[in-house]
Amino acid sequence: MKNDKKVALLQQGMRIREARKAKSLTQTELGILCGYSECSTIHKIEKGLQDVPVSKEARLCKALDITSDYLRGVTIADRQMISYKSLLDLLDNAEKLHMSLHDFKESVKDWQNMEELMK
Repeated sequence: MKNDKKVALLQQGMRIREARKAKSLTQTELGILCGYSECSTIHKIEKGLQDVPVSKEARLCKALDITSDYLRGVTIADRQMISYKSLLDLLDNAEKLHMSLHDFKESVKDWQNMEELMK
């Protein structure tokens, strides 16, 4: 496992532990609320040894009254950066589309000119 992933899992585990304690839940209680069959799963997640599967994320967030962004450590700045990058991608695609349309129009004009010359 890469170091970045290890750090992300450890930080996620700390956020879960803090949220669980704020709700006065034990690891076993939280595990039951999330539908885990093994009580050690929450312990592993909090220690950063295991990630929260997508299938359990919504239940965990609901049980802890947290957002999935908070769970994953996504900040408002991250969201703004994602939005900014998406905007840049949209602009880039629009520019490419504009260029393609321009090329298409030029091809149509060339075709029309050829037809005129052949008359």
